[in-house]
Amino acid sequence: MIKKYLHALFFCLILANLLKPVSHGQAQPNPQTTTEQAASASQPSTVETLTLDRALSLAADRNRQITVASKRLAEAKAEITLAKTRINPSLVTDLGFFAELTYRVSGIQQTFEPPGKRRFRILVAEDKYKQVEAEVQDTIHNVLKEVHRAYADWTAARVQARFQEKNSQELKTIAEVAKKRYGEGQVEELDVNQSMLLYLQADNEIIQARNEFERTQLVLGRLLNLQNFKTPVITSFDELANKQLPSLDSLIEQALNHRKDLQAKQAELKAEGDRLKLFKRSRIPNITLTAGYDIVNPQANRFISGIFTMGQMEIPIFDRQQGHIERTLATQARLQEEQEALIRQIRSEIEISYRQVTYNQTQWRRFQTQLLPLADIVDRQALESYQTGKTGINDVIGQHQNAFNVRQEALSRFIAYHQSLAELEAAINKRLKELDLGY
Repeated sequence: MIKKYLHALFFCLILANLLKPVSHGQAQPNPQTTTEQAASASQPSTVETLTLDRALSLAADRNRQITVASKRLAEAKAEITLAKTRINPSLVTDLGFFAELTYRVSGIQQTFEPPGKRRFRILVAEDKYKQVEAEVQDTIHNVLKEVHRAYADWTAARVQARFQEKNSQELKTIAEVAKKRYGEGQVEELDVNQSMLLYLQADNEIIQARNEFERTQLVLGRLLNLQNFKTPVITSFDELANKQLPSLDSLIEQALNHRKDLQAKQAELKAEGDRLKLFKRSRIPNITLTAGYDIVNPQANRFISGIFTMGQMEIPIFDRQQGHIERTLATQARLQEEQEALIRQIRSEIEISYRQVTYNQTQWRRFQTQLLPLADIVDRQALESYQTGKTGINDVIGQHQNAFNVRQEALSRFIAYHQSLAELEAAINKRLKELDLGY
């Protein structure tokens, strides 16, 4: 039993050390802070070490889609400024000449809004800002979700390339043993050719694996707006895979608190409620008052002067805002249904992702404690048996292939675990380690 666990530990150490970690660099500056920083951020950069946290941080600072989406906040803020404006007074003047009759009037005109109308107009603009803010955060969330997946694919491709290199080295060892035994007259030349054929095929698979690694690196680089980064850093396999997940109910609760698309929907629903109040306030018309001083010259040598006042009001009977109110009520009903549907969708996403993480984690643990140690033993015994002449080339190649398939499936399980974990964190819109749930 101890020997099996030692083999499992040895395999995990190999995986954890496939990638040589180096010191972490400092986070890149936000490209929106100053003109110089923006110019600097637009230039290609090099990052030697890239952890998942580092990748997510760089994406938040450098991703072009996030930068463009953030510009919407300035537009929404300007709408608040416009909503706060008051109606300014106007200067009224009139000068007329009719034969010997002269008429001149000067005064001030001011329009007054009904009480509360400006306040609700500001509330609508502020609600719109909160909605845009939540939508921008949702855009950031979607980009970071892509980054998480791209990083998982990148690290998986890196480990896959190393696995292929290890497999090629093991097949090379078998080919060298076959060549040695052929030189000693113990086996036919077929053993040498067969083992060399598999070795060359493994070399071709290395090329394919490296090409996939470069492809995934380009995808991740596009999301991060970076070039020439390398060396992904993978957290200890044992450390992640053996952690106990928080309860499903607690994760659903966290998702309902952190999902930005839900917050955007709630802000949009509140904006429609305030807009409805604004339309109802608009039933009361604005009142315009004018006051000033006029001079009338009915005769050539006589002037008559005085102060005048005037009031003006629209008749609201022709505009009761019924169309706007009905449309707002219909929009409110639709948004309420969409919000309830989104909550059901979030619950479903969390439950599906949670079950996938649990399944993949259980599968990885099984490979870790049972299948991988046994595969290493079989692989080693098959090579020793062939070296001593107890078995033929087909036996050692077959057993090696079986052991390699087990290792490959173990890697697939761990990759699936990482990818399902990324889906779960994306569904929550928060890293599990940031939730203070003991993970």
